[in-house]
Amino acid sequence: MFGLREDFEKLYNENKEIKVAIIGVGQMGRSLVTQMIKIKGIKPIVIVDHKAERIEKVFDSINFDKSKYDFAYTAEEADKLTDRNIIAVSEDDRIATACKNVEVVIDATGSTESAARIALDAINNKKHIVLMTVETDVTVGHILRKKAEENGVMLTGMAGDEPGAVMELYDFAKTMGFEVLVLGKGKNNPVNYDANPISVEKEAELKEMNPYMLASFQDCTKTMIELCAISNATGFLPDKIGCYGAKADTKTMLDIYCRTTEGGILNNYGVVDYVQGIAPGVFAIVTTDNEEIKKELKYLLMGEGPNFLFYRPYHLCSMEVPITVGRMMLYNKSSLWVNSAKPHSEVVAFAKKDLCVGDTMDRLGGFTDYGVLTTAEDAKKNGYVPIGLINERTVVKNNIKKGEAIRYSDIELDNSSVIVKLRQEQDKM
Repeated sequence: MFGLREDFEKLYNENKEIKVAIIGVGQMGRSLVTQMIKIKGIKPIVIVDHKAERIEKVFDSINFDKSKYDFAYTAEEADKLTDRNIIAVSEDDRIATACKNVEVVIDATGSTESAARIALDAINNKKHIVLMTVETDVTVGHILRKKAEENGVMLTGMAGDEPGAVMELYDFAKTMGFEVLVLGKGKNNPVNYDANPISVEKEAELKEMNPYMLASFQDCTKTMIELCAISNATGFLPDKIGCYGAKADTKTMLDIYCRTTEGGILNNYGVVDYVQGIAPGVFAIVTTDNEEIKKELKYLLMGEGPNFLFYRPYHLCSMEVPITVGRMMLYNKSSLWVNSAKPHSEVVAFAKKDLCVGDTMDRLGGFTDYGVLTTAEDAKKNGYVPIGLINERTVVKNNIKKGEAIRYSDIELDNSSVIVKLRQEQDKM
């Protein structure tokens, strides 16, 4: 963001750096830690992971001075360490949310349940929260934002992930007066609804990824979740359940992602979708009724019209999170928000295999289910279950065939789950 660098440097020079806690040093968190330590204006003062040795490994990778961090087993110990400008390291995320010196909590756990609990703890402790776990956001983001507002803090999604990157394009286009027709992202790999942690194990090991996370990419659940976040922030809807996911590139997209009456695949505009062939990019398709602007866009080699493609060929994941922290703390702006009191879309669970009465289900990217995007209206009408509510303690009550949508009546949810309780509260709003 223009101007943010100067404002960060001003904070640093005035010894007023934004103090953050980072929870989770997996694929996203470890790069965030190593990057943020070097940025002037933001200071990570508490770092948490359920395996403390992983934090030490991250520090060792950048030859970080061992005298600059120490272990804390209570919030009081973390307070004392951070008062002395020493990073507090812990395996207990409650220390991060309770530490008095922390201003912003960044959830990088990737766990739907953990992220919901961490967000709730942060809000109750009057901490701002950056929710990098978008799965939690699309499931209970509305109620969490309501609670955050009531407690005088902000909850935001992140810049750098596809939803945040798309929102920057959306804001860019709307600011210039364009009508936005389609929003979306590229998909990194072919759709494989059968992907599971075993089938991706070797690839996950090579990429140093959690195999459940990689499987959720391949079975399209993650893409559906990211598009749902965009939908809930803009009101744009999937044109059909599961979206189209057409194969295209930047030269052919405009011919494909237009209305059927114009030779394309869409029934409507104001939609979200994904494209196989432009990853890791994000896009916005726009138009205008201003003939002078159309001529100018043609002159600038943006195409012949009437629709035009705004395309960003990259998103930098956790590396862009400092931008979110700065926007939130300095300008009171969110990188990803919701624009209504209830969801516009839902990611609902479909059976990945035949499920029988008495079976237990599992988490995202597992063996039992995958996510499909549909409108919130369709999900409610049919009693479809948001995939973010399903965990390893969810029990099947009715036989479900592979490829069928899973309904509330088909399963017994884990009512001890924080995210289930939050969703029940959200549904009553």
